[in-house]
Amino acid sequence: RHKMLPEKPLHVSRGVTGRTPSAESRTWTIEFAPGMELLTGNSRLSRYPRAELIKTLKNAGYIMAKQLKLPRIERADVAVEYRPPAHRHPLASAMIRDADNLAPATKALIDGITMAGIFPQDSVKHVRRVSYEFGPKSERGQVLLHITEVPA
Repeated sequence: RHKMLPEKPLHVSRGVTGRTPSAESRTWTIEFAPGMELLTGNSRLSRYPRAELIKTLKNAGYIMAKQLKLPRIERADVAVEYRPPAHRHPLASAMIRDADNLAPATKALIDGITMAGIFPQDSVKHVRRVSYEFGPKSERGQVLLHITEVPA
């Protein structure tokens, strides 16, 4: 495995979110850096810039999982919360209006979390469900992953 270093300052928070998981489940929230560049379904990047962005997103997922010291999770649901930028800003993330457009960025982030050893694999056996939702607006746009452990 490659040693991954953060390219931008990152923020982590832990705890049960506003969701109501079952008594046996635990939830962790990973807050990625506001304004982080995202790969979307509408991205028109050529091969090499696209590969670099995927690498950056995987690195972010890896680093955040390690910083949070997440335990190994055998099975989980992942809820992706996108907080769109309040207005156009040169340092803001992409203005996404269709939640499904987050799928390419989410795939890279989950790959990084898997590389950190949190999930055994990123198959449906271990990452049961990925859902997308919009949160409140933020100054520069932000992605949060809510990982909820699912009993086997």
